[in-house]
Amino acid sequence: MPLDKSWEYIISDNNFSKVRTALSNNFTSEIIDLLSEEPTSRRNLSTFFDCHESTLYRRIKDLENIDFVEQQSNFSNIHKENSGQRIKTFYSTTKLAEEVLETYDNLESKYQSFDTIIRNDNTCYLLGSLGAQPYSESYIERELKDADIDISPRTVGRKLELLTNEGLITQSTTYADSDDLYILTGDGEDVVKGVREIYYSVLDNESHLSLRE
Repeated sequence: MPLDKSWEYIISDNNFSKVRTALSNNFTSEIIDLLSEEPTSRRNLSTFFDCHESTLYRRIKDLENIDFVEQQSNFSNIHKENSGQRIKTFYSTTKLAEEVLETYDNLESKYQSFDTIIRNDNTCYLLGSLGAQPYSESYIERELKDADIDISPRTVGRKLELLTNEGLITQSTTYADSDDLYILTGDGEDVVKGVREIYYSVLDNESHLSLRE
C-alpha cells in the first residue's frame, strides 16, 4: 500500500477520538443545535431535555473539553430584597462545533453505516488504507498487521463486506485471474475526505498544524 501514515495519526489522535465519541451521541447533536440558537443555562438545558442536572453537566464538560461548547457569564439579582448580584453561567456553541457537526451530519445522513464506521478504529483504518489502486484482501491483512493493527483475517473479511455493502469500496475486475481486489468508490473517497476535514478542523483549533501533511 503502504498504509497512509497521516491516516494513522487521524484515527489514533486522542483529541479526534474524543470528538468521534461525542459526535456519535445523539444527545450531543441536540445540545449543540439548541445552544446554536441562543446561550442557555445548564438548569434550563436539563429542564428542556428532562434529565438530571448532573447528567447534563457531565455532557457539557465533555463538550467543553473538545471546544464544542464555551461559557458566557451574565450578572443576575439573587433576591429582590437586596442589591447583591451573582454570576450566572450560560453555555453556547463554538464555531468549531457548528462546522464539525455540519460535516458529520451530512455524512451520517448520506451513509447509514457512517456512525458505526467512524466510531470503530479498525474499520476507519481499513477504509483509509485503500485508495485508487486495487488491493487484495490478503495484501490488506498484511499491511494492517505491519501497521500494528490487531485485527484477524476473519474480521477483515467482515469489515470489507460492510464497506462493500455500504458502497464505500467495490471489487475491482481489473485482474480477472487474481484474488478479489478492493478499491475505494467515489462515495468511499467522499467519506475519507469528510473524516479528514473533521480531523483537521480539530487540529486547526488545537494549533497542532505540525501533523498536517
